[in-house]
Amino acid sequence: MTPAELIQELNLLLEKKHAEIIQYLLHAYSLGEGEIPSEIEEVSRESMRHFKWIAQFVVRFGGDPSMSRAPFLPPQKDRQAMLLADRDLARENLAAYQQLQAMSGNERLNQMLDRLIVDEVAHDHFFEKMSSEVLELVDLPMMDNPDISPEKKAIIQMLNEDAQDEYEALLKYLHQSFVTTDKVAADVLEDVAIEEMRHLGHLSEEVIELGGTPLIEVEELLLTQDLAEMLRSDISDEETATSNYAKHIDAIDDPGIKFMLDRIRKEEIHHTVQFKEVLDRISPQVNGEEPPAQSPEKPTLTVGSLYRQK
Repeated sequence: MTPAELIQELNLLLEKKHAEIIQYLLHAYSLGEGEIPSEIEEVSRESMRHFKWIAQFVVRFGGDPSMSRAPFLPPQKDRQAMLLADRDLARENLAAYQQLQAMSGNERLNQMLDRLIVDEVAHDHFFEKMSSEVLELVDLPMMDNPDISPEKKAIIQMLNEDAQDEYEALLKYLHQSFVTTDKVAADVLEDVAIEEMRHLGHLSEEVIELGGTPLIEVEELLLTQDLAEMLRSDISDEETATSNYAKHIDAIDDPGIKFMLDRIRKEEIHHTVQFKEVLDRISPQVNGEEPPAQSPEKPTLTVGSLYRQK
């Protein structure tokens, strides 16, 4: 296959993997707390690693990783059927990887696909097993509860607004971390994306607890490969998010939700600081000047990687 053909096939896999991650997370959140949803979240983290690896090969072949998303199955009232659908998705992925492997003619790509195939076989067995165990769960959250009070509906709307902002930021930062050639910037962007994913999870879980349905959608994603432009946009978005969280904290009376939102707000402030530090570091390069020498006694600090978390 030519590089252009590989890019096209890999971007299709990215879009399916993107949908899979959201599907698994929403299915986990719909099951409340406990061992089964925690294990499904771990499967979604493995899928996030897959997403990263596929995107890296798109870049390696000279392409731009797609941040579009294929359709996904929302949470279902029949939890067993829901997890069997997740099992079937793992089987579809397995067949797609094997088909690409047979056609690609690229040894290094096929080695990566070997690893994905191993994981998908494990996901198949996992969801098959969980589809029986899920029948033992009781007191599951009720989504789309018709008896939600007006006060709860207002809170759900605010939380979903925040969740959509976090989702958009997550996609932007992941794309930026894939395409930038600046290693320090890529690490910071990936670290912040990890935190945005965690925020998205907290907000979505709270929406479900209140009887609502998380809205994880984005209308339009404005992407660029200019690092300085990326960072200026990211700083503006983080400042807007900080302001929105402050407004929602003031509008909500529930102390637990207020605490959660205030923690997220403070982390968004730190994201702004992180992005400003990277922008300050690259500013001499943007202006055609040599960047200042960095002392070897001051190593770059990173929060960690989602793709290595348990």
